[in-house]
Amino acid sequence: GYERKVLDALFHKGLNVCCVHAPLIKAFIKSYGIKAKTDGVDAKGITLYGKERADTLQLYTARDEDQEQLRQLTERREDIIKMRVQEKNRQKGPCQNYVMTSIEKNITFFNQQVEIIDEKIKLIVFKRYKKEFEILQTIDGIGPIVASVLLAFLPELGKVSNGEIVCLVGLAPFANESGAVYKGRHIFGGRAIIRQKLLMSAMSSTKKEGSDFTVFHNRLIAKGKKPMVVLVAVA
Repeated sequence: GYERKVLDALFHKGLNVCCVHAPLIKAFIKSYGIKAKTDGVDAKGITLYGKERADTLQLYTARDEDQEQLRQLTERREDIIKMRVQEKNRQKGPCQNYVMTSIEKNITFFNQQVEIIDEKIKLIVFKRYKKEFEILQTIDGIGPIVASVLLAFLPELGKVSNGEIVCLVGLAPFANESGAVYKGRHIFGGRAIIRQKLLMSAMSSTKKEGSDFTVFHNRLIAKGKKPMVVLVAVA
């Protein structure tokens, strides 16, 4: 997001800085019974939050050039894929010759851009993350594209606990209950781009006959679990 340049600038100046999600700050300010919403109130609230949470906040660490380039290239690839899908959908509709030609040119251009970006991603991955890249692809359902996304958007992989990783990617089921009221468990938040890729990988892995994921998937289905719940569990 736009905050990244500010974070990087402060980090390179040797200042301790962290990035906190806005809803946490808002909830913190409301916990003091403050209902007003002004710049002054927000500034005081952020300052107080920093003082009270100083020992528990995770400091921001800037990515190096290769890490940042991998993230931006992977993100750009996803954007181009979405635009290509849109054009392919338009291609199926009734279009005049000129419009159809324009659509086909765009699709060709997007294909070329994806190929160029894939080569650039490959160079960075084999330069910095060859071992991790190969290890990730030993997992059923994970190919080069998903492995690249994980390396680009989940630098914490292998550095924090499994539970923390599950929360970071938004696959942790959180309970919603109070007294006798139970509304089940639901996933939310996290890094959407990773969650989407992992869910697709889970679908692929459960179709491979004899794999551990397929056995696990079938066991949960046999217990009466909902298909989407099982898919999240596999992911």
